[in-house]
Amino acid sequence: MNEASFKRINRIAEVLQEHIITKRYPFTTATLSGADGERTYHAGDYFGGENANYDMTMTVSVPDFDPANQYVLTVGTRGYNDDNSRNPQIKLFIGTELVQAFDVNHHDCPLDAAWFADGVLTFRLQIYAGRDDKKFPLDAVVNLIDPQTRTTYFDFMTYLGCWKNVTAEQNLDNRYRAALEEAANRLDLRDIGSKAYQASLTAASQILHDQLDEAPDPKNGTIYAIGHTHIDMAWLWPIEQTVEKANRSFATVLNLMKQYPEFQFMHSSPQLYKWIKEKYPSQYAAIKAAVKAGRWHPEGAMWIEPDTNLPSGESLVRQLMYGKRFFKREFDIDSKVLWLPDVFGYSAALPQLMKKAGVDYFMTTKLAWNDTNIFPDTSFYWQGIDGTQVVAHIINTISEFWSLNEWYSTYSGLVTPNVLKKTWDKYRQKDVSDSVLVAYGWGDGGGGPTPEMMEYLNRFQHGIAGMPRVRQAGVREYFDHLAGTMAANRDAVPVWMGELYFEFHRGTYTSQAHSKHANRALETQLQSTEKLLATTPSAGAHREVLGPIWERALLNQFHDVLPGSSIPQVYQQTDQDYATAFRQLHDLQAEYAKGQLTPAPGATTVYNPLGQTRSMAVELPLTPEQGATVNGQPVATQQLSATTALVQVPQVAPFAFATITPVKQAAVAVPAAKPLGQTYETAELKVKFDAAYNITSLYDKQAQREVVPAGGLLNQLVVYQDLPTEYDAWNVDSTYHAKSWPVTTVVSATIEGQGALRDTLHIVRRFEHSTIDTRLHFIHGTTQIQIDCDLDWHDDHTFLRCENAVAVNATEASYDIQFGNLTRPVNKNTSWEQAKFEVPAQKWADLSDNGYGLSILTDAKYGYDAGYQHLGVSLHRCPTFPDPQADTGHDRFTYTLFPHAGGWREAGTMQAALALNTPAVVWSDVAAPAQRTEAWVSVAQPNIIIDTIKPAEDDAAIILRAYEYANAQTTATITFQQALASADLCNLLEQPESALTISPDGHTVTVPFGGFAVQTIRVTLK
Repeated sequence: MNEASFKRINRIAEVLQEHIITKRYPFTTATLSGADGERTYHAGDYFGGENANYDMTMTVSVPDFDPANQYVLTVGTRGYNDDNSRNPQIKLFIGTELVQAFDVNHHDCPLDAAWFADGVLTFRLQIYAGRDDKKFPLDAVVNLIDPQTRTTYFDFMTYLGCWKNVTAEQNLDNRYRAALEEAANRLDLRDIGSKAYQASLTAASQILHDQLDEAPDPKNGTIYAIGHTHIDMAWLWPIEQTVEKANRSFATVLNLMKQYPEFQFMHSSPQLYKWIKEKYPSQYAAIKAAVKAGRWHPEGAMWIEPDTNLPSGESLVRQLMYGKRFFKREFDIDSKVLWLPDVFGYSAALPQLMKKAGVDYFMTTKLAWNDTNIFPDTSFYWQGIDGTQVVAHIINTISEFWSLNEWYSTYSGLVTPNVLKKTWDKYRQKDVSDSVLVAYGWGDGGGGPTPEMMEYLNRFQHGIAGMPRVRQAGVREYFDHLAGTMAANRDAVPVWMGELYFEFHRGTYTSQAHSKHANRALETQLQSTEKLLATTPSAGAHREVLGPIWERALLNQFHDVLPGSSIPQVYQQTDQDYATAFRQLHDLQAEYAKGQLTPAPGATTVYNPLGQTRSMAVELPLTPEQGATVNGQPVATQQLSATTALVQVPQVAPFAFATITPVKQAAVAVPAAKPLGQTYETAELKVKFDAAYNITSLYDKQAQREVVPAGGLLNQLVVYQDLPTEYDAWNVDSTYHAKSWPVTTVVSATIEGQGALRDTLHIVRRFEHSTIDTRLHFIHGTTQIQIDCDLDWHDDHTFLRCENAVAVNATEASYDIQFGNLTRPVNKNTSWEQAKFEVPAQKWADLSDNGYGLSILTDAKYGYDAGYQHLGVSLHRCPTFPDPQADTGHDRFTYTLFPHAGGWREAGTMQAALALNTPAVVWSDVAAPAQRTEAWVSVAQPNIIIDTIKPAEDDAAIILRAYEYANAQTTATITFQQALASADLCNLLEQPESALTISPDGHTVTVPFGGFAVQTIRVTLK
């Protein structure tokens, strides 16, 4: 490239830009109203405040108004030029019509001549000042536009941008230079606005098109371009502001569609559409019309764009089911693309769930943010833990305004020649496909595409020398094309097996612990309540209550909410949401008891919501003079205090009830605390402690095995300095272990209780300004040590972990994920293994060799790490941005150390974790009928877990969802208490796919399961 020539031509283009506006008409009058009243607004006046809202009515007089001219209203604020998540955002109304929005990236609105009355434009601005307590002036002016100057300016900018990207080819370099110089020399800038000037503009543009436009060359690739705006459901703003962001962004998009007939747009989240439908029905009608016209594409498959490591398997199913059903019901669209551009890692359970929900394609961008390894592929088959494969594509659009690293990509692309060319050049699967996808438009804070983007796109549609061709097309069209080319070149397509681990944002497994705990508890309570209600005659009526609870639960799993990376107001709202949901579910359970159980003063009835027979320890209000019977048989009890006791409810069948009745007994002693020494022993375990009450030795008597290697510690609490170099709430850096403090200050250590069911040790520790109050329950008859922790934390930028040395020779650790599990190596031989210094899991992690191991079970902790003879779990961290008080204060949680002989499957780790996480449903003063003490449904094979029983979405059928967790192909025998009228295998949308054979007695079906398979069964009862 001749640099001097380029600079000269670029300067000429700048002159054209300066003369696009030929005349300016500032506002004539303005009134501003807000919470402090109404006043006259003058140019340059400052106003604003944190989350403040204003209305401004303005008039602009255009004395020489000509309806044949092109006028643009330009509105902007000063002082907010860098952050679209924080800047003031403005709606433009002409009369009562919302026309479009203004923000830092959208300043201009073309004006319809009909909006002027005798040359006067009157309009209203609805202004949201932003989340900062900051004042600003507002500028508003009507500009007269010279359309030909604007056209020629974009012609020059397009071809100049192309020239910069083809200089490696000498012929193209010379060709661009010659055409641009000839066009620049044809311009006559002596008398701007004259006829000679106008003619020269037309001639210059024609030269550029004639010499540089040409039919697309396949080797230059094709860009499928779709307009998009990524709107976080909540993040640096609360949920209620998200609705407004959508309203503003969608108004801008609809207005842009009027100006550019080729423009197509997509948005992914049904939740957002539902809000618009409810609050802005006229806008929703316009969106539906655009969808019908094929210009607006609702595509995304899930209810929102959720985190996929933290939600349960059933939550991911509901995300798909609720999302797809909404798109079908509202737009008659069968969504086929799982659109998760910004999510912090992707569970290996997803491919199977996608396929069984009729979703064939997966898209992300976030893996391009990896901090250690470049993800090797752009288009590939993603294979889940059960072997299911889906077409996957990582949007590889380069970013011109921000680059995290050399391979960074964005789902909020700009449209420039440089972006389009380099995006194609960076595509890694050119031997497989001839095209890439670019989603363009301002996002995060909303806004979407701009007219400038459209001008560039329009110039690329018919082909430019040496550059990719651009097709404005829907996401589905792109993926259908990609799937076809991948199928035709199958041998060349890479396959990625297992999780798509994100090498960044690892702190999101732990931040905002209270929200994670509430989500886990709500997931459990929702499923337990559904299991109860599914078999009642009025099951269908409860959908009106359960559906909205599920929807809100799914919303709060958004990828900046549940991971813990939002502002305080977001969690104030989620706290209210969870409290409301728990109250509603309690009411539903009480209603169930009233209709289905028998009044019995003094009795307590419990329900086992698990698909496994289990014994349950239930805490009840019993005095020392009271024992208990269960279903009429005496059971063990253990007095906890003068008013409460622990009652052992033995062998409760799956989805069955047991009734506890208090009986008189000889008074037992109320336990009194006594000092704890450095050793302790139960029938199962011998324990030795050091001075800080870390476990230095744990001997399993039955297995005759020492759990702790020489010099190691078990249940060691360690605090690490936690100062990530960026993204405070999001990140844990690989260097976090460089500075640490073992928790050594012991306030007290006592034996709190010893009894028939468990022994309890109570240890209270201090760390700086924080208190760690733990109770270690040694569960009799098992080797489990259940640790209840009551944390009062007041030390910012700290990371509390439980570190465990384990005397096993294991080369990999196992981790629970949704509907299955996976293994990860414990070695750090490669950069890929080194990057996994903190990894996600659902309810448990395990480190075992062929003879022994240790499982850690948790009730709401998701971050783990494993090394040779080491297994750790992250308990708490305390970031200060974007929530200055995140994780400060109380947190209560439970984790269990479970040493075991053999592997985790034989030891029953899965069953123990489910029991920890699934409490019994308990009612007072009622009894269960005798037939309810038998299993409502059971499965004979222990590796099959019935996870879900729910009312069908559309009729009186009952839906069961079960999965195989041991990676063993199995034919399951499922037996129902009631006779069946019909039974079908169905997909996750509850649509029947194949009939199941019912046994002659009407009570049993057999269901095939592959390893880690999820099967959904639809039954009706006789």
